[in-house]
Amino acid sequence: MTSTPQKNIRAKMKILDQAGVADLVEVVISAGDTSMDIAAGRAAGMKTIGVLTGFAGRDDLLQENPDAIIDSISDLPRVLDLHG
Repeated sequence: MTSTPQKNIRAKMKILDQAGVADLVEVVISAGDTSMDIAAGRAAGMKTIGVLTGFAGRDDLLQENPDAIIDSISDLPRVLDLHG
């Protein structure tokens, strides 16, 4: 889930591809990265990672206890421990 507008998803996916994690994404749901998105992900049994480029700030995201919060999706490989 992301707050990225649908028209910009392709560019966001390119960044994930360059980071080597695009193949981990099965579905993209845009207009997210709020505390409600974290709650929805947790309710669905998913790991949740808030990205601070969305609508919500760190304090708002922390209210729902995400597994991680990152500044940018380029930080995703580090959080997923894919590069050491």
